Amino acid sequence: MFRQSSKHATRGLWVVGMFVSVNEPVRRLNRSSTLYHMNDPARHNSAGLDEIPKTYESAVRGLTAAHAAGPDEVEIFSVPDPERKVVRLIEVSDAFPPGGVERYVPSGGTEYIVPVFPMGATNDFPFRPEVVLVTPAEWDQIRQGTLKLNRDWGDLKLAQQVGHAE
Repeated sequence: MFRQSSKHATRGLWVVGMFVSVNEPVRRLNRSSTLYHMNDPARHNSAGLDEIPKTYESAVRGLTAAHAAGPDEVEIFSVPDPERKVVRLIEVSDAFPPGGVERYVPSGGTEYIVPVFPMGATNDFPFRPEVVLVTPAEWDQIRQGTLKLNRDWGDLKLAQQVGHAE
């Protein structure tokens, strides 16, 4: 993660060598786009991993390790994809600012949701990552069902914490 102050990290992702803030519009990425999410993207291959994952489980472990490489404490949970094509990570940290946003609903009014950052598969990472960055309070609200994601990930009670090497 990238530090904005001594307390909070800037919330965003490295995509194709540029930093995308959560406050900027998220653009659809093409298949050659690459996800970075670490303190020093230059230390790793273009996917931020030591090797290209060949299985869904190795993709989850590898992406978790790459995302945990920053200086801030991050708990990472994986929500399994039944088709095993999308690696879904929920990253929880006190270093993140609150990320929920209001959006209009077709029936009128607004709802408060947390955005999911979808990425495309690449040659270095043949699975499609989808990442959510939340505070511990937001994670509690998500687990209680009082805060929703902007994508349907199914039953979020199936989320399991993923260990990563320090």
